[in-house]
Amino acid sequence: MVPLAWAFRGAGHDVLAATTGDGLSISEAGLPVVDLAPGRDSLSFYVEAAERRPDLAALQRPGGEVRGLEESADLYAEVTGTVVEQTVALARSWAPDLVVAPANNAAALVAASALRVPAFSLGVGLGRTTGLAQMMHARLRSVFAEQGADGLPALLHLDVAPPSMLDGPPDGHAMRYVTYSGGSVLPPWLREPERDRPRVAITLGTVSVRTGGLEALRALLASAADVEAEFVLALGHVDLSELGEVPSNVRPAGWVPLSELLPTCTALIHHGGGGTAMSALAAGVTQLVLPDGVDRRDNADALHARGVAVAARAQDVDRQLIEHVVHSTAMATAAAQVRAEIGAMPSPASLVPVLTGIAEKGIPADECPAPTTHRPTPTHA
Repeated sequence: MVPLAWAFRGAGHDVLAATTGDGLSISEAGLPVVDLAPGRDSLSFYVEAAERRPDLAALQRPGGEVRGLEESADLYAEVTGTVVEQTVALARSWAPDLVVAPANNAAALVAASALRVPAFSLGVGLGRTTGLAQMMHARLRSVFAEQGADGLPALLHLDVAPPSMLDGPPDGHAMRYVTYSGGSVLPPWLREPERDRPRVAITLGTVSVRTGGLEALRALLASAADVEAEFVLALGHVDLSELGEVPSNVRPAGWVPLSELLPTCTALIHHGGGGTAMSALAAGVTQLVLPDGVDRRDNADALHARGVAVAARAQDVDRQLIEHVVHSTAMATAAAQVRAEIGAMPSPASLVPVLTGIAEKGIPADECPAPTTHRPTPTHA
């Protein structure tokens, strides 16, 4: 989302972000942001969704998996449907010409429909999202109606999945994945990669450590201690004291932007989140994926099938498996191929004229033109 917002701003358009909880960190990217639910953290929306819909609780527990669009629609309609009123109110006051949102954001669909403007749905990781908007609309039909939205808006999908990892054509327009993981003052060691041994990054994303704790990490580090490599723990601001003393080849690094860390690495060990998986693909590193719930199994399966990753349970990781991921020539070759694919996909900047052209001319989403280089008048997005 951030690289696409940058592309709009760089072309002279106005951009306003609407989010809450963890999403408010988008302000660090230099973007104006409105908090849709002040004082709320992101996990609270899922906790309340589970209280209202006990059948959804199992999907959110560590190890709980969302498999297929029907379950995704159930979960995300329930979660994002709670901020529809705030989203629509903001949209009416700011009057955007188009709305861009992740594919699982039902509130954005309601706002775009209520204002009669196009919506652009950005794919989340490697999962297929064709039909998800229609399913969420079916579950929130009364909510759409309450906001004066007769149905879904004109809708175009933006698909970041590499072509060789699709089981069909892209969802709408293909768009290059550009890694964004925040900015920071880079530590000196990051500019000095290990020369005599590989570097391996370990991250569990922003949610898994809060829902599942660090138990999976304990066994992983015990196996990593016997591997001739440097392991960088990029877990953010997490208290590691419960792990005790970490092995000598493990560097606790706090929060390090993956966009800067991964190019110095040979491999990445992670939880299977869409953004993390795509960042590793864009960097061309091999992956060991330990999926821990929600849609992460789907991501792990796609990565494994392409030959760029091994998917495993945390309790099954041992020294041999880590060494295979770090040293596999076949996996490294596949990772390099996918990195080249991503680099050849249309950049976010090249798609800005397409998206603004739809807002200006009302071109139906299924008749969108190919990327052009014309310079449209400034647009609210």
